[in-house]
Amino acid sequence: MKKILDVSQDLAEKVDRLGRFEMLNKGERLPIIAFRQKEKAGYSLLQLSHKLRERGWIVPAYCLPENAEDIEIMRIVVRENFTPDMAAILVDDLEKACQFLENGTKSGTEKPCPSEKDMAHIC
Repeated sequence: MKKILDVSQDLAEKVDRLGRFEMLNKGERLPIIAFRQKEKAGYSLLQLSHKLRERGWIVPAYCLPENAEDIEIMRIVVRENFTPDMAAILVDDLEKACQFLENGTKSGTEKPCPSEKDMAHIC
């Protein structure tokens, strides 16, 4: 467990050093890091999540529940097989994805989270 926490804290530090994100959880007690964009960008974290998926990473992005629904966050759960080398690759892919979205798209997403009326209900 100590190794997993060490890797998660190292990953959080590397993500924080990018300067793009506000860290919400740095993996001190649980091997989970969470963050949001520091400043508005021309893309949402959901778009960033999709871009990371192209490189094989599953990093969910979602909006917080009622009374905070305009806050979008990303979360990374560090598992036992996640190594420091993998963390470095993930951070590099994260930076490259941000650069691609900044230079390659102009989505104009002011509000990344759909309103309740725009969401499909399955049940």
